[in-house]
Amino acid sequence: MHAAGTAPMINSWLIQTTGSRMIPACYLIAAAVVGVIALACCVDRTGGPMRGDPRNVD
Repeated sequence: MHAAGTAPMINSWLIQTTGSRMIPACYLIAAAVVGVIALACCVDRTGGPMRGDPRNVD
């Protein structure tokens, strides 16, 4: 969740800590849930003017 480069280290630590070899799947599911929540919080600006667009300058 912090960065893709740390995922193997975190997964290894989680496996050693919990003893479960399924923990990387749980880690991936948690990361996906965070991503879906972030996506749900985004505002859809499709078709709207972009900042700096000459048509938007008064």
